[in-house]
Amino acid sequence: MCGTFYAPALKTVVSRRAGLPGALCNLVQDDELLEQAHTVYPLRGYALVRAEAGGTVLAPARWGWQRSFAKRGLTLARDDRLGDSGLWRPAAATRRCLVPALAWHEWTGPTGSRQRWSLRPQRKRFTLAGLWEATPAGAAFAIVTTAAHPTIAQVHDRMPVALGPDHAAAWLDSEQDWDAVLARAGASEADYRATTDADD
Repeated sequence: MCGTFYAPALKTVVSRRAGLPGALCNLVQDDELLEQAHTVYPLRGYALVRAEAGGTVLAPARWGWQRSFAKRGLTLARDDRLGDSGLWRPAAATRRCLVPALAWHEWTGPTGSRQRWSLRPQRKRFTLAGLWEATPAGAAFAIVTTAAHPTIAQVHDRMPVALGPDHAAAWLDSEQDWDAVLARAGASEADYRATTDADD
């Protein structure tokens, strides 16, 4: 699920702040990422927001934790496995991040005639919950997923965790239990929308 997602021009993240907590320091220098909205693919460069003393940092990052057993990288982390996984558990405790996004994509239908869906919460401003790690090549992130909301479950049974401004700060705060933050975020989101390319 969520094989790609649609990302905003990062200059809008900086200017509008998209509900991000604290003072935001921008470390992204890529003009294309700053100026253009685009689709993000696994193992491609994008950006994340992480906590830093006194505020937050928008920093370059690759989507997908690279491991020898995962050809396309580990791009997704299930919320119901974070506490049991030696891979995800340390990051859930201390290395949470936010991923700016406008929508995520799913595909349905038989091979050769698959339909692409764009999905998102009804609220205008949100970020995706993520986990990050530092590598010699720079930061990398994975997106946390949860059971799909009933309004879009017919498209896919899983979805990224979408955080409104009221939960984004809590997700970045390592003093708050990650499972409690995810539970509150899931209970607060009332509705989602799903559109196809034909609807746009």
